[in-house]
Amino acid sequence: MTWHGDDIGRWTTTQQRDWDGLNEEQRRRLGELGVTKAPRVRKAPAKAAAAFFPGRAPAGRRS
Repeated sequence: MTWHGDDIGRWTTTQQRDWDGLNEEQRRRLGELGVTKAPRVRKAPAKAAAAFFPGRAPAGRRS
């Protein structure tokens, strides 16, 4: 969705991600709109998938 040419979804996601950098008034106003801080996302280690299929080549590298 856009408003005056701005992508509102992208803007909202940015506000949630950068929540700690917002001042108290910005947080209060966003809260009134139902916007909250984004939950922390845990990233799995890149090598974890290889443990499930030992000896297999990664996707796209099979011969």
